[in-house]
Amino acid sequence: MTVCIAAFCDKGQTLILATDKELGLDFTSAEFAVGKTARIHPHWFGLYAGNVDPVPEILEPVRLAFIGQEKTTTTQMVDAVTASFRTVRLAKAEAIHLSSRGWTIEEFKERGRESFPEFLFREIDSEIAGHYLGMQILLAGFGEDGGILATVRDPGISNQKDLTGFHAIGSGDNAAMSSLFDRAPHINMALEEVLYYVYEAKVAAERAVGVGFETDLFVMRKGGELVTISEASIKALESQRLHLSRRDLTPHQLVKLKSKMPELVQ
Repeated sequence: MTVCIAAFCDKGQTLILATDKELGLDFTSAEFAVGKTARIHPHWFGLYAGNVDPVPEILEPVRLAFIGQEKTTTTQMVDAVTASFRTVRLAKAEAIHLSSRGWTIEEFKERGRESFPEFLFREIDSEIAGHYLGMQILLAGFGEDGGILATVRDPGISNQKDLTGFHAIGSGDNAAMSSLFDRAPHINMALEEVLYYVYEAKVAAERAVGVGFETDLFVMRKGGELVTISEASIKALESQRLHLSRRDLTPHQLVKLKSKMPELVQ
């Protein structure tokens, strides 16, 4: 339960990241300062939504694999995160469905059909295939071949998501994406304009279940350092949002509007 948003601007040379701070369990939730943005390379970030437990097991091996490698490609990073996601998912499936029997997935694939009754083999095979981590990663960053937004989700599928120049994941994704489509930001827009639209989309997502009201907001220019948007700047964005936000019609405006639609006058 969350919302994570990423968007490019400044002719694709700047990346904006936004998340809420709420982490939840089955029975409760709270807002934490730890954030939902993992830096896996100087130029790459993994934003995550859903079950947060597997996040370190998925992203830390990727971070370690690219230590000291300044130059990367988008394909390298997407493939590395996807492969790590699949490895962790299968390891969890093995631990839950096979290890109590003293089996590994490799042993099950090699000898399972001949060792188990057919119905049991099919049942275990279905449980392994259907074992999901229940989380999603939004990969965002810059490679030598350009910037990219991509998602990695169960059962280990990656999809490029930067056709529009922005994307969102989490329980608030529909509200965030609707807000962004309404504003129609694009990669050629100036930073300050897209930053406002991303913030506005995050606030729109707060209507969804499990999205926190606190906001983490970051900006990174290609080849530059990650900049954390301060609380003072977020307050300035909020002030602008309140100034521009939709207002209810006054009774006088309603009467005037009705007078212009004679078919409504009885």
